[in-house]
Amino acid sequence: MQSPRFDAAMTELEKQIAEASEKESRRIGQELHDALCQDLASINMLSSILEKTLKAESSAGLRDAELISELASKAVASTRRLCAGLLPPEMEDGKLASALERLAINYERLFHKSCKFINNSASIISDKSVALHLYRIAQQATHNACVHSMAINISINLADNGQGVKLTVEDDGTGISSGNNHQLHGMGLHIMKCRAKTIGAVLTISGRSTGGTIVECSSL
Repeated sequence: MQSPRFDAAMTELEKQIAEASEKESRRIGQELHDALCQDLASINMLSSILEKTLKAESSAGLRDAELISELASKAVASTRRLCAGLLPPEMEDGKLASALERLAINYERLFHKSCKFINNSASIISDKSVALHLYRIAQQATHNACVHSMAINISINLADNGQGVKLTVEDDGTGISSGNNHQLHGMGLHIMKCRAKTIGAVLTISGRSTGGTIVECSSL
């Protein structure tokens, strides 16, 4: 039987892991925004100028310049979406729902899958730390569904559970019963569990009877 001191030490360690993960996400997102995104924007601007110059000269290289300009523009847009995913959203009182809605929209655009947010909660989460951890759990679960489970349809649901809120991310991907058990052993799951424990929530992952995965996080 584990001692209370051991349990307290593990809880503190898990909290530090969750905080370190959040700090690293912020750092990478900020660097992408301040460095790579700015460089890509400059390339996009210069390629647009080159395109106009070659067009005026009826140059044979115009098509290549147009292609470079198009690719640069797409790279800027993709990098900005990545920044939005890594940098924490602004979540004042009651703003978790709108942040989750933006998350669903961004993943739908980025991965060309159906990703919908359903808000059935009237609760206002005043603690920004709790809201951010719930958001990150939804983000990780959605990422797993898009990248690892090869899901076509993903739904993010926020509902009241009597004492707090219940966050559910459900997908129709390969699931956890067909050998694709990254959800059960990956670092992403460990971080999600740390986040849930940090805010006193319960995280469960189960397979759908029709195929796919259900991730539920219930705050207490």
